[in-house]
Amino acid sequence: MALVAGDRDNGPGGHHVEDLGPILLVEDNPGDADYIEEILSDQRSQLIHATSIARATEALRDAAVTAVLLDLGLPDGNGVECVHAIRSVASDAPIVVLTGLDEESLALQCLEAGAQDYIPKSDLKGTALARAIRYAVARTREASERQRAEQLHALLAGIVEASGDAVFSGGPDGTITSWNPAAERIFGYASAEAVGTRAHDLLRAVDVESAVEQRGILAGALQGASAGEHEITLLARDGRQMTLSVVAFGLPDAQGTIQQFGAICRDVTEKRKQEAQMRAQFEMLKIRDRQMRQLTARLNTVREEEQKRIAREVHDELGQLLTALKMDVWWMNRKLDADSPLADILVPKLNDASELIDATIETVRRIAAELRPSALDVLGLAAAMEDEARRFELRNGLTAECRIDESDLPPPEIATAFFRVLQEMLTNIIRHAQASHVRIEFEATDDEWRLTVTDDGKGFAEIPREGTSLGLLGMRERVELFGGSIRIVPNAPSGAQVSARVPK
Repeated sequence: MALVAGDRDNGPGGHHVEDLGPILLVEDNPGDADYIEEILSDQRSQLIHATSIARATEALRDAAVTAVLLDLGLPDGNGVECVHAIRSVASDAPIVVLTGLDEESLALQCLEAGAQDYIPKSDLKGTALARAIRYAVARTREASERQRAEQLHALLAGIVEASGDAVFSGGPDGTITSWNPAAERIFGYASAEAVGTRAHDLLRAVDVESAVEQRGILAGALQGASAGEHEITLLARDGRQMTLSVVAFGLPDAQGTIQQFGAICRDVTEKRKQEAQMRAQFEMLKIRDRQMRQLTARLNTVREEEQKRIAREVHDELGQLLTALKMDVWWMNRKLDADSPLADILVPKLNDASELIDATIETVRRIAAELRPSALDVLGLAAAMEDEARRFELRNGLTAECRIDESDLPPPEIATAFFRVLQEMLTNIIRHAQASHVRIEFEATDDEWRLTVTDDGKGFAEIPREGTSLGLLGMRERVELFGGSIRIVPNAPSGAQVSARVPK
C-alpha cells in the first residue's frame, strides 16, 4: 500500500473544496489507480492505496478512513466477497464499488452486502467520483443517525412500557395517542379504549375545580410551559377517587413546534392516606403529650403546695411544741433546788434534754426548709438560691459562688422549677463530682432565663443517656413543662457544667 496523493486545499479556479478526508483505494491495477488519483487530484483528500484485501485490512486497522473505493477483482478476493471482507473490518466506513463490469445483478448484490454505491470504471469522469464519495458518506451518516434514533426510540419505548407510572401522550385537542400498560392498570382502561379518546372525557375529574385544573395542565403543556408537578384528584374507571401526581410537558416535532403533549401520572393515593394517618397520629401524640405535661404540671403544683403545707405545720406547730418543751425544761432546771439530793441526777439529764431539744428544733427547721424553703415564698428566687448555696456549703464543706441577676426573675411557677433543678444539680455534684468548688449563675436575656451550675470535679466521661439518671430525667421534665431544656457539657474545661433554660 502506498500514499499516492497528498492533501489538496483548493479545486479548479482556487475555490474552496470540501475536505473528503482520508480515502482508502483498494485497487491492484496500477493504471486504474493512477487514473483514480488523477480524478481526485482537484479534491482535498488523502488517498491511501492498498493492492489487496489483506493490505486493506491492515490499513483499516491502522487508521480510520472517510470512505473505501473498492475494486472487485483483487488477488485475494473477487466479486461481492470483497465487499463482505471490507465490511467485516470497517463496519462504519461507506464503500463505493469500482469495477470494470457493468452488471446490474452484481451491483444489487454489492448494495445488499453493505456497499453505498456501485460505479463502473467507464463512468468515472470529472467530479462524479468525488460526488459519489460525498453522497456515500452522507448516506452512511444518515443511516447511522437513523439507527441511533431508532435505538433511542426503542429504549425510551421500553422504559415507558416498563414504567410503574402511567405515561400517555395526546394531540392538540387532547385526544390520546399513546397509553402504556401502567396507565391501563392505574385508570382501568385498555390501550385500545384510551387511544383516540379525549383525555378529559376518559379521565373524569371529581369536581369542577379539578376539571379546570386538569384542562389547565394539558393546555400549559401544549403551550410549552415548563413541566411542573401538579396534584389532582381524578376518578378511575370503577369510580375510585385517585390522588395523582402529574407532570405534563410539550412534545416538539422536528421543526420544534409543539403539536402533542406527554403526561406522567403517579398514583399517590395510598401515600397521601398514610401521610394523613401519620399526621393524625402525630396530632394525637401532641395532644397526649400536652395532656401529660398539664398533668405533670398539676402534680408538681399539688406536690409543692402539699410540701409547703407540711413544711409550715412542721415548722410552726412542731416548732412551737419543741419550743414550749424547751421552756419547760428550762423552768424545771431553774426550780430545782441546788441542795436537793436529786439535783446531781436531774440537772445533767435536764441539760442533755435541752441540747436534744435544740438539735430536734434544728432538724425540724432543716426538714421544713428542704420541703419548701420559706425564702422562696417570702423573699423570692434569688434569696432562696443563695440560702440553698450557704446550706450546701455548711453541709458538705464545699465553697459555692453565687452570681444571680435579680433584675428580671421568672414568675413563681418557673421560679419553683428553677429552684428544684438547682437542688438536684447540687445533689448530683455531691454524689458524683468529687468537687471542691461550685459556681451558681442565674441570668435573664431577652429570650430566656438561664441557670448554670459549674463544678471543678471529675466531670463526665460521656453525657448520661436519657432514662439512665432519674435526677436528670426529673430536671428535664420540670423545665420542659415550660418549653425549656437541659444542656450538659461533660468537661468545661475541667469538671462539668449543667444549664437549664426556659424561654420567656
